[in-house]
Amino acid sequence: MGCAPVAGDPRRGVREVWLTGHGRLQATVWDRYRLRPGTEITGPAVFEERESSCCFGPECRIRVDRDLTLLVDLAR
Repeated sequence: MGCAPVAGDPRRGVREVWLTGHGRLQATVWDRYRLRPGTEITGPAVFEERESSCCFGPECRIRVDRDLTLLVDLAR
């Protein structure tokens, strides 16, 4: 992303999502621009940006690194 996080709560609410292998789930919706380095989130989660969004399932653990990049670990 290359910019500093925007102030405020990054949580936008909850949304129903459909994930193959899981069906319908309630996912927390996150404002991608308000995430802070070091934040750790367990899926299901949706990350919204101005141009796009991405969704991760319940087997994912997402960590925000110092450059605000989302790093995803998959449970196997």
